[in-house]
Amino acid sequence: MKYYIYFKGESKGPYTINELELTRIPGNTLVSLTSEGGWTEASKVSELSGVIDDIDYNTQSIYSNNPTAISADPVKLAPALLLPPLPPLPPLPPPTQQNIYSEPAPKSWLTESILSIIFCGLIFGIVSLIYAVKVDSLYAQKRYKEANIASSRAKLWFFLSLLSVFIFAFIYAFIGIFLN
Repeated sequence: MKYYIYFKGESKGPYTINELELTRIPGNTLVSLTSEGGWTEASKVSELSGVIDDIDYNTQSIYSNNPTAISADPVKLAPALLLPPLPPLPPLPPPTQQNIYSEPAPKSWLTESILSIIFCGLIFGIVSLIYAVKVDSLYAQKRYKEANIASSRAKLWFFLSLLSVFIFAFIYAFIGIFLN
């Protein structure tokens, strides 16, 4: 059998007994077999004895001034009101620790390589930049030894670029002083 429920001045439904059993409706809810009328309190219908809830819902937040006119749909309202509280969540596992055997990341010399391209010249700076870019990708692949080698080569080419500026400045100054 299917029942209609009186809700905000109009009938809602039809709901099967199984649907009403899942939601547990108050005993003073008005129900009918037709949407036209013949409303009766759910507590007075013997087939609905298994779906009636014993909790008194006569509060202003759920009912309007008329205690038999529900202000919220009981089929949608009852599950939220009557579900038992959820059990507490289990504790979270501890955060994963990094591999204690991994080596610290080597210095990439990327910033220095870019500055050497700008201020010291292209040739040695570009070589330094190529090795500097390799450092982070090799470290991310856990190729620590190769990352350290790339870091040391980027450092070498950076200092060669820096040294070349001083050598060229010295030669330029020497030529300017002695050949004038």
